[in-house]
Amino acid sequence: MGPISHTQWTSFIGRPHNHGGRDFRIAVRDDKIVGLAESSLRDQNGQRVRFFKLLVEPSMRCQRIGTALIAELLSLDTLADDLSFQALVANQWTDGIAFLEAFGFCHIESELSMRCSTLVRLQQTLDVGIVVEQTLTPAVYAENVARIHNTAFATDVAFRAYSSDEMAKILDEDEQELWIIRDAAAVLGYCRLEREPGQTWLEEIAIDPAYHGRGLGRLLVYQALQRMEIDREHPVCLNVSSINRSALSLYQRLGFVISNEKLRYSARQVDLKERVQTKS
Repeated sequence: MGPISHTQWTSFIGRPHNHGGRDFRIAVRDDKIVGLAESSLRDQNGQRVRFFKLLVEPSMRCQRIGTALIAELLSLDTLADDLSFQALVANQWTDGIAFLEAFGFCHIESELSMRCSTLVRLQQTLDVGIVVEQTLTPAVYAENVARIHNTAFATDVAFRAYSSDEMAKILDEDEQELWIIRDAAAVLGYCRLEREPGQTWLEEIAIDPAYHGRGLGRLLVYQALQRMEIDREHPVCLNVSSINRSALSLYQRLGFVISNEKLRYSARQVDLKERVQTKS
């Protein structure tokens, strides 16, 4: 946790799903920004979801700024039964939880933050013909990574499909590190890491569903992380869904422990609009 730099913010809004901040909204009072709503619209197998985050200056809370920002986000889309809104809130932030529940949001899952400062040694070895390697030209694999991502995560609550061009843009970022697991014929999976001062984020690990059940994900993560300096001062961090039991088990077996929890709340657009109109 800590302040965000201008470079990090520019990188964040430059991500494909943020569209340069097109669907962000701000609240201004006396020429000062007192509230921000980040949002992005994603398609999840025919069901549209607008993910959002609200930030309001602490001294300006309880003045309906959050309600006004939600109303602004609601105006971005036409009214439809297949559209819902989702937000994450820290499990210890009771005011944030109360705010969402007052608008009819329901808790559907949790996002668990995990940390590893000691990697547990893995006895399993690679099958003959299977190779794990870091690629120095990540964007070259954008088509394979996008294909595997779109099939492996299609049923996830926070799924967002990526085109090859969009994935290439992500993989081209300076902090990105891409590891792949392959045989002689095809890329079977990938592991995407992001280096930060003092820690590394395991951003994503995915195996082609056709090759599930062979322990390839565990081998890929282990092979990538064992070549890094990992200790209390240089941990590896990640986020995982509470309902993804197989991934949670994989990380725990490698030495990751849960360090934080955020609750994911969801509400149908039509119900949310009615609640906002009532409170306005």
